[in-house]
Amino acid sequence: MTQSRLSIAVALAAVALLCSACPSSGVYRSAKTQEPGVSDLGLSWNATRIASAEVTENESGESEKSDTSIVIPKILPEVSFHVGVADNVEAGGRVDVSSGLLELDAKYRFLQSNGLHLAVQPAVGYQSLFFVEGVRLTLPVMATYEINNFLSVTAFGYGQYFNVSPTSDDSDVGFEVNGVNLGGGGGITFEGETFYFTPMVEYSKSVTDFTAKSDGETASATADLTFVVVSLNLGFYLGKEKKSLDRLEKKI
Repeated sequence: MTQSRLSIAVALAAVALLCSACPSSGVYRSAKTQEPGVSDLGLSWNATRIASAEVTENESGESEKSDTSIVIPKILPEVSFHVGVADNVEAGGRVDVSSGLLELDAKYRFLQSNGLHLAVQPAVGYQSLFFVEGVRLTLPVMATYEINNFLSVTAFGYGQYFNVSPTSDDSDVGFEVNGVNLGGGGGITFEGETFYFTPMVEYSKSVTDFTAKSDGETASATADLTFVVVSLNLGFYLGKEKKSLDRLEKKI
């Protein structure tokens, strides 16, 4: 195998890492859940700054460290949809066309007291973009405090595992990416009867190992990534007005 082919394999692994590790806070904007039958359609735009401290081994076996950073804006919005399926429970997911991600999740609110809401929202995602595919598992915990009917604040933290590999089984050139993300953030939600608007900020750290193989030779690296994400989330409630009318009719 030539050194150039191994370099290409490493580059592919790096691209896969970049595509897979970018987090999203849009679906974690609130610990509140929808009433059964009420749904939430959301759109999320963000800009992500990624700083990387990468450690690799050179030909003599010595470790080398390099630092890089990049800012990635998301022009195409993520689309999320959730629906209340029972008291304190909602289910749904999101689609991110720009990274080829399809994710399903379920939220359970385990505490509601004096305007404070606490919830967990485990999620499983599948990603396929051009030559890479993989899975991710995420477990966020959220706390939301309602200041009034139109304003609330949310803080969240999460852990995430992801794995990415090539879509083809080419035995000459291959790679595998494994990583763990730990992060948190918060936002403010401005809410109307049928819509909401939530700006959010998120910070996370990721430790990721990737391995590239070609013709029996292997190159490996460990990347220490730092993410800072600023997002704008706009959403609409569907079915909320009907629920209000139904309650009004029952009172009459």
